[in-house]
Amino acid sequence: MRLGSAQILSDSEEKYTGRGRPGKAGAPVKAAKEEMCMKCSKCKAEFEDGSLFCPECGNPVESKGDAVPETNFCPNCGSTVTAGSAFCESCGFKLGDMPETETSAAQVSPPGKNKRSLMLGIGAAAAAVAAAALLVPALRSGGGAKNGGVMYLKDGGMYGAAPDKPGKKAVEYSYDSYRNSDERVMRGFVSGFPLLSPDGKYQFYMEDIEWDDSAYQISYTLYGKKSQKDEGVKIDSRITQHELTADNQVVYVKDKNLYISDREDKEKLASDIEDFCMDKAGKIVFWTTRDPDDDTEALYICDVSAKEMEKTKLCAGVEGFEYSSDLTSIYFLKNEALYRIKDFQKEEKILNGYGDGEEGSFDFVNNTLYFFEPEPMEIAVIDLVEDDMAIADAEMTEPNAKDYQITEAANGWVPERTVIDRDRYDADYEKYRKKLQRDRLREKLREYRITLDLYSLYYYVDGEKQLIAENCLSSIAVNNRINAGDAAAFVAYSKCSDTAQTKPMLSQIDDVSDVTSEYYKKLYETAETCISSGGKTAVLEIGEEEQLMHDTYALDKEQLYLLAALDGKDACILYSVDLSEKSFGMVQMRDEDVEELVGAGNGCVYYFKDITDRMTGDLYCNKKMVQPDVSIYRSEMVPESGALVCMTDYDNRKDYGTLVMMEGSEKTKIADDVSYWHIMDKDAILLLTEYNNDRARGDLRYYNGKAAETIDVDVRAVFCD
Repeated sequence: MRLGSAQILSDSEEKYTGRGRPGKAGAPVKAAKEEMCMKCSKCKAEFEDGSLFCPECGNPVESKGDAVPETNFCPNCGSTVTAGSAFCESCGFKLGDMPETETSAAQVSPPGKNKRSLMLGIGAAAAAVAAAALLVPALRSGGGAKNGGVMYLKDGGMYGAAPDKPGKKAVEYSYDSYRNSDERVMRGFVSGFPLLSPDGKYQFYMEDIEWDDSAYQISYTLYGKKSQKDEGVKIDSRITQHELTADNQVVYVKDKNLYISDREDKEKLASDIEDFCMDKAGKIVFWTTRDPDDDTEALYICDVSAKEMEKTKLCAGVEGFEYSSDLTSIYFLKNEALYRIKDFQKEEKILNGYGDGEEGSFDFVNNTLYFFEPEPMEIAVIDLVEDDMAIADAEMTEPNAKDYQITEAANGWVPERTVIDRDRYDADYEKYRKKLQRDRLREKLREYRITLDLYSLYYYVDGEKQLIAENCLSSIAVNNRINAGDAAAFVAYSKCSDTAQTKPMLSQIDDVSDVTSEYYKKLYETAETCISSGGKTAVLEIGEEEQLMHDTYALDKEQLYLLAALDGKDACILYSVDLSEKSFGMVQMRDEDVEELVGAGNGCVYYFKDITDRMTGDLYCNKKMVQPDVSIYRSEMVPESGALVCMTDYDNRKDYGTLVMMEGSEKTKIADDVSYWHIMDKDAILLLTEYNNDRARGDLRYYNGKAAETIDVDVRAVFCD
């Protein structure tokens, strides 16, 4: 359940309900939109249709006409994209008018390869539904040009080349890997199919690559060889997913069964699996099976590096889970409780009643986590009003005409008589009529009540849970820490102000909605924006009229960058928040009129201003404009360097542009006419230039930090694992 959106439940009851998140898919199919079909005009958070207020910032929902357009899924990364968008906002893949069965020309993967977050906070019921797509491969060993070679498809065959040796001729591994006429076979950069062993001693290649319409996945025959002189050894056919172990064995899926092969013999590890992955070291296989009766999963491991391989069932009845890259810490949901398995030992229950709150933040390095627990608060609407007319109305009675009789003196032929003082009587009766209206309003106010789905934020450390904050309204952003080199785990959230609201006077309201709308408005306007990391908490000192953008942030070690929106303005203010021990929570305004946050690293924060209808903008770094006319969907941070690779002079018709690398304000041109790229290192980037998406062909080039050398031409797909 999300925090803090509103929906009418009955004639006399209101309750905050949740904003849903659709699962990702591998094809550009239509989104169901059963829950998420509105977008806040202020903070851009998405929430369910029928909500009265944005669940993140409290901004009133204007009308049905403000609903976001029909939503599709990106076929490359699975993120939701607005219909008609030219690019996916998450990965930059060009969408265009692509048929629903076409695979990505930018980068494709086996099913499940792009999803990693396991959404432990989405609620037990929702987690059970989503768990089928939650297991994904961890970080794999080996791969690509870092090991001295790159594999690619061309003219129906598979080739290998040494990108750091441009003069060396490419090696043909197979001339019969796929049919050129099959438009749905891999294209562009392809991930999730490792073909070079971790130690560089073995090469693997694929034949009979086909697209399975019913399963929406690639199947293939896999071969391996140690040297070019050797004849390839067939591993198996109809494989749909594989990984390479540290000792050069192959773990793979065929017909939903899991096998391991030493290139001579194979052994079945499991039947009817859902998915599998390897640990970071390439020694432990981790897989799941699904129980169709209750739609839960069982988790298994096997140490394939051991002399005697032993399969171990870790647990069953799992509704959702998250894990570290070395698999030594696994958190999972079962029967509305949160469990942990440490170092493959017996499961340990951590928390009861987990799963009804916001998505948690996990730190696998320090074995800590943040989580929300629901603390609903029911409020009678009458308690939100100051009854300034209570005493007066209690004393007021219905005017009696007899009490307004007066004697009129004789006037000519009209004798003295007793009459009603109509002006005074009508004035007092009007007051009484309004008193009756207020009485009816009081009855309505007593009848109506609202339920605020408030939450308490807790921090779990050393086997104990610590209360961090009460009366939380919504989370703004969360970050997990998977590896030791990653930035800190944190939770940014909003909470109710401790200062009581000023109540409206009963005499100044006409309807229940006047009270509730004003209450919600003030609730969010006065809410405090806070951050917590490592058990430390601080209130963020930003402008009272500013609202942090939902799930929009960049991290550079101990510096967190956030965007804050101003009501009525499209551009935002860029803030940094210090997460260090010494200055935790210190806020600094970095720039104004920011429209898009790109990333941060090595003391540099990159962002866009002045975005055009062509979805290009001026790229800024640390308050300085460093490159104009950059495609906002074609930029990528270089890991561990602080550099940014981005595309300028983009030609929408040809679908390519000039690729440059920014290191602060210093610009290095990589190559012209680049369609797609894959970063392996700051000085090692694979490029596909002048790629024709209709013909699925382009030139494969390698940037070595100085120049972009051509490896081969008319290349269809490049394997980047």
